[in-house]
Amino acid sequence: MDASDDAHSGVIALRTKVSAQQTDIIDLRAADCRFHTTVRTHQEEIRELRVADRKLQAQFIQALTTLNSCQTQLTVTLGCIQILEAARVPAQ
Repeated sequence: MDASDDAHSGVIALRTKVSAQQTDIIDLRAADCRFHTTVRTHQEEIRELRVADRKLQAQFIQALTTLNSCQTQLTVTLGCIQILEAARVPAQ
């Protein structure tokens, strides 16, 4: 083997290495694209979950407000019942 053969072998080895690296780059770009697609999908899901959370919070606040109103009405009604019961007690 002479210097020309060595140089030719070196060139072939470099081309093989470059080709392998280009394949790796293509694979990495594809993986990166899939990753970004996944991230965008997750971001959309997070946005949807936040919207649902805000709706549930509003419903919860409304339920608490309604419960508070019911408790107030019950307290007033119980007070009226006590007044009526006290009025029915015969004086001795």
